[in-house]
Amino acid sequence: EQLFEVKGVMAAPGAPPFNPGLKPRLGYGRVPGVVTALELEQALHLEGGAAGLVKGQDPTEIAFIQCVGSRDKSLGRDYCSRICCGYALRLAHRLVSRCPETKITFFYMDIQNFGRDFDRRYNEIKEKVELIHGIPGEIIASENGRASVPFLNEASGQRESRAFDLVVLSQGLGPPEDPVCEILGLPRDEDGFLISLPEKRLFAVGTAAGPMDLAESKAGAEAAVFRMLERLGRAV
Repeated sequence: EQLFEVKGVMAAPGAPPFNPGLKPRLGYGRVPGVVTALELEQALHLEGGAAGLVKGQDPTEIAFIQCVGSRDKSLGRDYCSRICCGYALRLAHRLVSRCPETKITFFYMDIQNFGRDFDRRYNEIKEKVELIHGIPGEIIASENGRASVPFLNEASGQRESRAFDLVVLSQGLGPPEDPVCEILGLPRDEDGFLISLPEKRLFAVGTAAGPMDLAESKAGAEAAVFRMLERLGRAV
């Protein structure tokens, strides 16, 4: 153990993704073919495809379920994670680019703007996926081993159920859990994210201070550096 004397601290412990096991009706860990967006991204990056997630066969019908662990009062997470729409649409774009015949369905509450090129990216993908406004009910395994997803079709007012080879849960970001947060004594806001204490030269940086994308994290970190230098009495 070593002790260091410092004149200020910038805490950037990050924000952990939501554990979908806390929403058991979505079937994670219970229904074959239900995975997280992170698991899909890892499969695409390391294996080049999603075949390993569904018994060695490339999935042809895929559902994305948005806002898993966000905008959910029952979980005490009544906030938007800001990144889920962006990374889910990018993953969908990669899947369709790799295999054009792939059919993708998005179950969503709202599509959130995810950066300066949002319009271009959104227009590229919206013609290639089916957008369904609403969050599904309890997911179960169908007789043929696929994941059966029930939902309310707002257009017809009827309840429907569809089977998918793969169901991707778009996890939201949660408050930081690193022990360093308590050691530093930084307070938390109503959602559990860290609040900076400039007068004590303690700054929460990046997603530890709240959900944000990479550009926002970078801008926030730069602002915190300037504020730290001001507190240290250095020219900026």
